[in-house]
Amino acid sequence: MKKFIFTACIFIFGASHIVSQNAEHIDGGHFLKRIEYNGIIRGMNTGFAQYNLESKSVLEKIFFGETNSPVEYVFRDSPEGSNEALALRIIGNPENDSCRLEVMKLEDMHTIYKWERNISAQTNEIVIPHDLNILWPDRELIQKHNKDAFLLRNNDSLYQQYRPAPKKIMVSVAFAGKLYSQVKTLIDGFKAEGIPPTIADGYEATFRCVVENEVWTLTIHIPQRKALELSNLCRQIIADGLNNEIDESKYLKLLNEIN
Repeated sequence: MKKFIFTACIFIFGASHIVSQNAEHIDGGHFLKRIEYNGIIRGMNTGFAQYNLESKSVLEKIFFGETNSPVEYVFRDSPEGSNEALALRIIGNPENDSCRLEVMKLEDMHTIYKWERNISAQTNEIVIPHDLNILWPDRELIQKHNKDAFLLRNNDSLYQQYRPAPKKIMVSVAFAGKLYSQVKTLIDGFKAEGIPPTIADGYEATFRCVVENEVWTLTIHIPQRKALELSNLCRQIIADGLNNEIDESKYLKLLNEIN
């Protein structure tokens, strides 16, 4: 019996050690990994009449609107950091077997926070406790607000007014496919270990990709290891795209080096 317990302890210790070696995020910032349906209402043909945007923040809806693209990336820093928000996405064009890269940038996080508060005030429902005595005229106003909030939540007209004009660049299928593959692999294999520290500021990176009928999302506060390498590369692509300096051969080399 003692031998069995000793062997079991060795096995458990060994297994936890193996996990430690494979973890992408050790004692790091908070993260959220979600896998959901990509569409919630089917369209007339093979597409969707309405995409599932539940995993998207207000800022992500400002950048990307009402659709989920094959690859999306968003970076948001604090005012004490770079004081900016960045985004890229890749959109496929099946008609001529090509892809389009879109890059965007917003500056001044305090202004972005103001936009987010304004939109949230219009799209968040007001919950009334059952035991709270509210006069009917006020209750009627709250019910109207909640109905309007539900209709506005995914209405792109609310977000479009804050959207920066994207820089659009045609890119090769090879580059787009490799970036997609790395984002998909990162989300699929992402594992964390330990306990998150208390971090008051810092930046956040969100990776998203569409996999068949699903949309995969991974948001990380201060990414590490592979996620950090991929985030840094995405930021470089955005900076180069905004400056008309896209270099696919450089990106492919760096993507191949991310393991």
